[in-house]
Amino acid sequence: MKKKLYAPLWITGSILFSIGGFVAFFLLFIPDFNMYWLIIAPVILVMYQAPAVLLYYFYKKRKKEIEGDKSSKGNTNGTKLD
Repeated sequence: MKKKLYAPLWITGSILFSIGGFVAFFLLFIPDFNMYWLIIAPVILVMYQAPAVLLYYFYKKRKKEIEGDKSSKGNTNGTKLD
């Protein structure tokens, strides 16, 4: 039961962290944007998006575990379903 509850929280957290990463990027770097920031902006933006990607990875992992539990419950011969 807990696995079903936590999976939507991971995707919600991922979305919130993604939005927060964009907001932080714009608030910190856009006011004094110059050629230097233009060159390293993709790297900085990726760093701000890293927590969102990590949470999305946890969401996909939980979702796969939940779907795996569902498919193994219906299987009676002991082999995994593909």
